[in-house]
Amino acid sequence: MDKWDSIPHQSNNYLTVLIPDKLKNLPQAEAHYRPALNADAQSAEAAQSLGLTLAKTENLIQAERYLLQAVHLRPAFSSGWNNLGLLYLQHWKMALRRILPIKETWMG
Repeated sequence: MDKWDSIPHQSNNYLTVLIPDKLKNLPQAEAHYRPALNADAQSAEAAQSLGLTLAKTENLIQAERYLLQAVHLRPAFSSGWNNLGLLYLQHWKMALRRILPIKETWMG
């Protein structure tokens, strides 16, 4: 039995959200959340946790997919909406970092 076996998949959304941050092993976290979501496709918490893990690896397209799934499953899921907004902010910042060097070249 390893440390992942004792972690609940969906008992508390704040707990599952914090797991990747506390363990700092994102590939292992992703490998944990995918089967959890497959086992319970209606778990907004598992979808959100997988989305957050993917966001931390900068896989923003897949992260968006799972965060959207979380709020679709539970429309009143405030932390899901908050995390989706933060994902869009992260995506916007990454795009801005790519655009600014181009703008500086044009402005010369």
